[in-house]
Amino acid sequence: MGLPVLGVVAALGIYGVPRDFDAASGWECTGFSVTMPMYYQVGYRQGAGYRGPRRGGVDPGLDGFEASATGDLDGDGETSLFVITGEVVDQEVRAAPQVYAVDELE
Repeated sequence: MGLPVLGVVAALGIYGVPRDFDAASGWECTGFSVTMPMYYQVGYRQGAGYRGPRRGGVDPGLDGFEASATGDLDGDGETSLFVITGEVVDQEVRAAPQVYAVDELE
């Protein structure tokens, strides 16, 4: 299952609008919202299509999930990636103890 994704805008801040993070979009259940300009494309994937493993991160597997942020802070077309993975066990969310980051200054 994927949630709506906001696009990467190279070296520009963009605003999320309330409907981007409401219950209908699926983001509300994550507790994530944006009220100020952000420089990252955010995404959530469950079961497949993960971004982290393609860049050296952990594959959370078919029963896992991944939340990510991708950015291009200097506008050169190379992106940074920040990922947190986890799984739901006995109706409890268990997130990885740390965020995986690659090319964080891009």
